[in-house]
Amino acid sequence: MSLEGTAAGLIAAFALATVAVAFGLIAAGAMLAVVIGATAGALAESVLAATLEAPGILNNDVLNFLNTAVAAGVALAIA
Repeated sequence: MSLEGTAAGLIAAFALATVAVAFGLIAAGAMLAVVIGATAGALAESVLAATLEAPGILNNDVLNFLNTAVAAGVALAIA
């Protein structure tokens, strides 16, 4: 993940967390955990894609699952 990609991911995570708070899906106090979790998931997916997708060890579906699982795990650990 590039610096630009990381910055865009942080902005998108913050925007989606803001929408979730506005719709009452998460508490305002959980925004930081959501943003950090989403960023951790994206970074994990980027590393795994760069190392394990090209040789065929993981496919995009598995990477999406792992991204979501890492993001949820990190957000829950922080919250």
